[in-house]
Amino acid sequence: MPKYCPTCLGEFKDTVKMCPSDGAALSDKRLPTSERYIDVYAASDALEAERIMTVLEEEGIVAHESSSGVSQIPSLGDNRFIIAVLRGSIKQSKAVIEQARQDGVISANGIFL
Repeated sequence: MPKYCPTCLGEFKDTVKMCPSDGAALSDKRLPTSERYIDVYAASDALEAERIMTVLEEEGIVAHESSSGVSQIPSLGDNRFIIAVLRGSIKQSKAVIEQARQDGVISANGIFL
């Protein structure tokens, strides 16, 4: 039976006790999908959301886009496109999005969550 990292969400052989990436203790249970992702950014429009998804994908970051996000509590109005990433890639995702903003790939109209 595989073991799972609650931080980076990696899957490992059952003989491994600690995550080699981040040192977290591994668990027998995999987090449900709704708990594996966290909302990180609200894009101002569909085109910006698409660009962000492309930039994240190019960096090997798994992301999900929706109008409501994955949080149980709505954080913004209805006219936003929420980008959620795997919990283990929050810091990297924010850095990639910030760089895209600085490079002019996306506008500065979006909001970090």
